[in-house]
Amino acid sequence: MPKPSADKRPSRAPAWNLVGRHATGVAAGLGVVALFSGFALISRMGSRTELQVHDLAMLRFGIGAALLLPVFLRSGLAGLSIRQAATLAFLGGAGFALLAYAGLFLAPATHGAALLHGTLPLTTFIALAVRTRPRSPSPGVLRR
Repeated sequence: MPKPSADKRPSRAPAWNLVGRHATGVAAGLGVVALFSGFALISRMGSRTELQVHDLAMLRFGIGAALLLPVFLRSGLAGLSIRQAATLAFLGGAGFALLAYAGLFLAPATHGAALLHGTLPLTTFIALAVRTRPRSPSPGVLRR
């Protein structure tokens, strides 16, 4: 019967794997910055043309819908009900964009970018607090 190995140390990930993960994280972060800043800048540029708020929204969602149609046809609603999907689409998608476009028609892009993306975590928290009722922790949870 073979003897078990005395070396029980966990194996470490190779260094190239960590570099790849770091590069992926940096690329994702840069992509988010480009998308968020591009949204405000392109929206403001669009507001200086003949396009109206609904035209900008149709361009944004029409192109996105056309690009994601194959994914939708393959995956469906991914477990969401029709009501949940419609709520997300109208409030999180079209509602957000229409309010942002309307604001960028009235304000400089720098103000819009700072306020729009700076207050997004706050408005998300408020919506969550309104939607869910906070539960009081049981007394034993707070004691150590």
